[in-house]
Amino acid sequence: MNTTATNEQSPIDNKKALRRAVIELIANGRHQLFILAYDLDPLIYSNDDFTQQLSALARRSKRPDIHILLHRPTRLLIKRKSSSPGRDTTA
Repeated sequence: MNTTATNEQSPIDNKKALRRAVIELIANGRHQLFILAYDLDPLIYSNDDFTQQLSALARRSKRPDIHILLHRPTRLLIKRKSSSPGRDTTA
């Protein structure tokens, strides 16, 4: 099989598509979310859309059922810019 560069997708394109799909699934969810992942890849999970949709899901139900199971939870430390100039916070 001969593949050309136009038919191939780079890993970053795949992660962007996965990020959009994850956000859409959370937005359409009513009560439950189960994430089983190696780690929380910042390209997928560290963005405002994900955070807003996860928060909305948690508030949408009286009893939200949200589970996040990670193989490598040590990668949870993500640098975020704070609103104060010159200060970063670790989330």
